[in-house]
Amino acid sequence: MSSERKIKEMENPGYNSVRLIMNKNGTALDQSKFKQIKAELSADGIVKLSQFIAKKEVNLIRQSLMSELKRLKIYENNKIISKELKNLSHFQQIVMLSKVVKQPKALENYSDIFGEILFKIFAEKFHFDQQQQLLLTLPQQEKWTLNDLKWHVDSHSTAFESLQFFLLIDDIQTHGGGTLVLKGSHHLSERLSLSQLNNLLSLKNLNQPFDFQNKKLEIIELTGVEGDVYLMDMRVVHSPAINAAKKIRMMATYRYFQNI
Repeated sequence: MSSERKIKEMENPGYNSVRLIMNKNGTALDQSKFKQIKAELSADGIVKLSQFIAKKEVNLIRQSLMSELKRLKIYENNKIISKELKNLSHFQQIVMLSKVVKQPKALENYSDIFGEILFKIFAEKFHFDQQQQLLLTLPQQEKWTLNDLKWHVDSHSTAFESLQFFLLIDDIQTHGGGTLVLKGSHHLSERLSLSQLNNLLSLKNLNQPFDFQNKKLEIIELTGVEGDVYLMDMRVVHSPAINAAKKIRMMATYRYFQNI
């Protein structure tokens, strides 16, 4: 792996066009940009780092995964070939695929890098949760919808203490299975049940802010190009999404905790 990483222009409102450079020790980053990341994460609960990982590295990971899916007789040439998986819901498929698909060794390279980023942002060490997880969603399962999704949080703490990175292993377009995130929901004082969340959010639209409990919320979709990374507060409400696109959705997620 290269000793130098480039964090390309951040495609977020309010960010200036800037390029940050980090060597393998994470020592040459612009501290002002870390402050911006921290501020946006605090406000929205989610922040995007565009083209954070080099495409040539992500390409190798994607190729390895495609070979593994073919070997397992699950997916090939943009077609699902596993009858067993076809009979499962797309949410069940995600769980099953994460268990049976062997992870490319190269995915392990990023756990230390993400940990360094967190240390630079917060000046505190976060502990990595043992292993990253694959998030794979097979294509064209059904029509894309916001109805009856699996909205949840990964941390019920009232305090900030856990973070999650999402790495896009391939390009993900709108309605292509990208995880759905309720931006700003970590500020909610009252947690809702799954049925309450579905009743509320099934009536909303993507990327259209709305007011709830005196907070500004917005449903966003984790889309982008290969190598993009999202950083999310694990108190944020989110859900797997239906993949209505013609190709598999490929992401990996890394979790970090202040206390174990």
